[in-house]
Amino acid sequence: MSKTCLAIIFATCVLAPHLWAEAPEPLSSLLIGSQATPWSRRTEKLKAVESLVPLVSTRADVRELFIQLTQDPDASFSRTAALGLGPVANDYEEVRTALIQLAGARSHFRRWAAAQALESAANHDIQVRKMLLHLTHDSSEEVLKSAAVALGPSSLEHADVRAALIRLSSSPFSSVRFGSAQALEPAGATSPETRATLIQLCQDQNLFVRGAAARALRQAAIGHDDARAALLRLSAHEDSGVREAVANALGGAAVRDREALAAVFRLERDSDIGVRLAATESLGAVAPRHPDALAALLVLSRDSDPRIRERASPGLAQVAAQNADARIALLRLNEDPSPEVREGAAGTWGRVRGTLTSDLSMEHRRQLSTELLDWIMRHPAEKKAIAGMIHLLAALSREDAELRLQLWKRAAGMDAPISVRAWSGSISRWQETSRQALRLSYDPSFSPGTPIRFAQRSEGGAYRSGPTSTPPHETPEIEAHLQTRRARLSTLPAEERALIQYVAQRMQPPGCSTLPAVLSNL
Repeated sequence: MSKTCLAIIFATCVLAPHLWAEAPEPLSSLLIGSQATPWSRRTEKLKAVESLVPLVSTRADVRELFIQLTQDPDASFSRTAALGLGPVANDYEEVRTALIQLAGARSHFRRWAAAQALESAANHDIQVRKMLLHLTHDSSEEVLKSAAVALGPSSLEHADVRAALIRLSSSPFSSVRFGSAQALEPAGATSPETRATLIQLCQDQNLFVRGAAARALRQAAIGHDDARAALLRLSAHEDSGVREAVANALGGAAVRDREALAAVFRLERDSDIGVRLAATESLGAVAPRHPDALAALLVLSRDSDPRIRERASPGLAQVAAQNADARIALLRLNEDPSPEVREGAAGTWGRVRGTLTSDLSMEHRRQLSTELLDWIMRHPAEKKAIAGMIHLLAALSREDAELRLQLWKRAAGMDAPISVRAWSGSISRWQETSRQALRLSYDPSFSPGTPIRFAQRSEGGAYRSGPTSTPPHETPEIEAHLQTRRARLSTLPAEERALIQYVAQRMQPPGCSTLPAVLSNL
């Protein structure tokens, strides 16, 4: 490839967006205006238009250009402009007007682009909804599918929209039936007509439509026997894609229905890995309420396939705070030989934190904290897992000052920024003492000028200069303010003051005599 070609590619792909952002005057030159424009010139301009798409939401002149381009004689320009305007259609009436006008074009290619672009505004503008409903009578397969997707799920509260989507479920085009099934999912649990349509689509001749209908019945299957029965009939389907959709959809129903749970157990032993993964995920949703599901999940956490072990982590996290076996299994997955399994398990500690309840005894909290901290000390290199665990430790010790102090002492050698961020929730209990004044109260290098700078910053004052700037004049008001905050700090219980002082003494960054660099984000 010649140097000239490389220069053209670099200018088009790398420099163009920056040049357009700085020079609005060339925009008008992108209007084609005639089919007689040479093909090479049209291709060059199309690339330039595509490079402007990221600017549509921020620049009015670019939006105006794209609105004009929707009526360009070249359908490629019209489609590119329409799709570029789609994300902002809900924000600008002139954009919606242009797209509605495009939806009435004679070219199905343009109507298709308009239907796709109008998706974000379908539930917020009655004219948009009317146009999309009109497009559900189109003769083009692409237009019909895009109209179905654009109408659902945000517009399903309207009866005319549900009726149109139900009508499209009988379309001769399988892709349109597929789009209809996807769009109808949110209404499956509330509308008998919609649920009946989805159940009917479970018998569709097209396997993809069957799978989409099965997934769409997930919520309906929880409280409706007919939807659950339709899924159970498909659980033995010959196509693995359909069985996978069923395994995923039965997760909610299996919580209450023994037959659905038995089907999930059966699908977990399927020969297809996709089906097994979906069933494992469903067992994780059931595990908090069914001991048998938890027992199966514990076995899956030792499966020979790392993908299964990774998929078992979220379900174990749902019960790890209360169940020792689940906790041991989750800790084991955090040191799994597979990097993907370790990565997945490390991200589940936030779920564990979300399951903590107020009735969890103090003894249980201390035992759990000890187990977590022991694991942290043995695996100092697992930074992501440690970050999640430290946040969990902060939640466990929020009401136990003695435990917080013990944990801080043991965790003194851990990564300081992670520790400080995790414990910010505990420290925030002393917000009324001012975090800035709190730092100064235990700063051994406290100087008369230091509190003035920090006090004004913490109070939202006008002074924003750096730490090396000359401080403003000291005033009696500022000094009195600091004295008041120090007095409030001294009224805290002794163990609380000990914790704060311990943090201040141990968490100073290397080479710094004060705490601001580490604690500034508290």
